[in-house]
Amino acid sequence: MATAAASARAGTKPGLVFFHSSVSGSCRRAEGFLAQVLQRRRNHETFKLYRVAQEDRPDLVDRFGIMTMPTLVVVE
Repeated sequence: MATAAASARAGTKPGLVFFHSSVSGSCRRAEGFLAQVLQRRRNHETFKLYRVAQEDRPDLVDRFGIMTMPTLVVVE
C-alpha cells in the first residue's frame, strides 16, 4: 500500500474525507485545526480534502459506518 507522500509524488492524491455536522462545536473546532495543519505544514498538496456534512449526505455517513462527528477518513 502506497503512502500519502508517495501517492502525491505519483500524481494521485489520496482523499481526506472530513465528516462533520454543522451544529457541532467540536466539528467547527476540528475544521479550524485541520485548516491550520494543512496550511502550516504545507500538506495542502498531499491530500484532496472532501467535506461531508452529516445533514447533507447521511447516505455517505452510513456507507462509511461513521458513528461520531467529527471523523477523518483517508481513502486512496
